[in-house]
Amino acid sequence: DRSVNAYHCKAILMQKIGDKSAAVAARRKVTELAPSAAAYIDLANALRDGLGDKILWEPKGVEEQIVEALDAALSLPCDKKQHVWCWAEKLLRLQRIAHGRQSARRAGTPIEDGPALLRYCEATEIAVGMYPEDNWMSEKRDDAQLLKLSLPLL
Repeated sequence: DRSVNAYHCKAILMQKIGDKSAAVAARRKVTELAPSAAAYIDLANALRDGLGDKILWEPKGVEEQIVEALDAALSLPCDKKQHVWCWAEKLLRLQRIAHGRQSARRAGTPIEDGPALLRYCEATEIAVGMYPEDNWMSEKRDDAQLLKLSLPLL
């Protein structure tokens, strides 16, 4: 489809000239017009590229948007390499959200970190179940379990 190609080219051009928000908008349009695992992976990468080193743990923030794009990619047919990459990137994003929320709560920001920590734990269990031989995912599960132990008792 011509419009999908046009938005794809626009996303690449906007990325190259440094207009990251326009690149993300064009990637979103591609996912609307022609949803595919590859399109959602491109969107996740464009979002991540605009993030830099910042950890944005707020609800509906960039990290959350990346997780949403990865979940969309995982819900569509994709090859094993894409699947593993999506799970690894998702775990990394969930880890950043969980650690960021925990740090914010400990610093006095009135935010509940429990749901983010539990979501991270659940995702690591699923990923390790699918890829038991992957040591990196097992390390994320161990990190999630340690983080879960730090939850305040109610």
